[in-house]
Amino acid sequence: MGTLAASPAIDMAGAANVCELGMVMSRHVGRTVPHDGYLFFGLDPVTGVASFHDRSPGLGRRAGTGGFPGGDFGGEMRITLTCGKLTWGGLVLLRGRDVRPFSAVEAARAERLAGPLGATLKRFLAVRPTCAPRPVAPGVVIVGADDAISATTPAGHDWLDGFGPAARSAGAFALLTHRARRAPGPVLSRVPVAHGWSVVHVQRLDASLDDEIALTFQTATASALLPVVAALHDLTARERTVVEHAMAGLPAKQIARRLDLSPYTVNDHFKAVYRKVGVAGRDELLAALSG
Repeated sequence: MGTLAASPAIDMAGAANVCELGMVMSRHVGRTVPHDGYLFFGLDPVTGVASFHDRSPGLGRRAGTGGFPGGDFGGEMRITLTCGKLTWGGLVLLRGRDVRPFSAVEAARAERLAGPLGATLKRFLAVRPTCAPRPVAPGVVIVGADDAISATTPAGHDWLDGFGPAARSAGAFALLTHRARRAPGPVLSRVPVAHGWSVVHVQRLDASLDDEIALTFQTATASALLPVVAALHDLTARERTVVEHAMAGLPAKQIARRLDLSPYTVNDHFKAVYRKVGVAGRDELLAALSG
């Protein structure tokens, strides 16, 4: 789905999913900053809420620190993955207790890699399908205080199956539940899945049960996807507004009147959006957003 302008992103080596991307990033960083394991997570670029997380093969599903429960490591280094003005995720490097701690020199090396790694994550998400997966019923998953799944609706089982076996492991949604337990209200994240994006709403199940968290998964609507598309492809505020009017079914001439622009300017905005997103025209753009 589209291409990005030249950036310092590293070679993704054909990574097909976030697990493979995490391994690619770890290998790249490991050339200058050796480590024994890693935690890799992505953030919704609009809400800042976790959208996925993964860890190195062989690392316990409960392993981690600072929102990843139960860590038991001798050294930890966090790399914030930024690109432009947005934070797209993070990579946490881990060393065993019998290994020397990370040094200041290694911290400086990791800091220099933060931008290229952030650009890599953004590029990975940008070239994935934007459209939502096939419509399925909203599914609810209840997570207990131990971050293990305690109850699931029938549709919730379908959603978990779509995320793969790791989704049923204790701590699979630890970053989301960690954020929800500290937020004054529900939190929202857009989550990349195999064939597009979904949306998850996360909130405490009951005021008297602060440790019980409900996660509601549903197919992403076009309006929910647009902020992600705008962030991934660097749409300007005006370009995003033009797309919003197109999603409402307005023709270019009517959009021009609504925005007090000439039809030529509106068409120029459309052309810029098509080029950035990598579609051939309006129909393909709307199809990409609506699935």
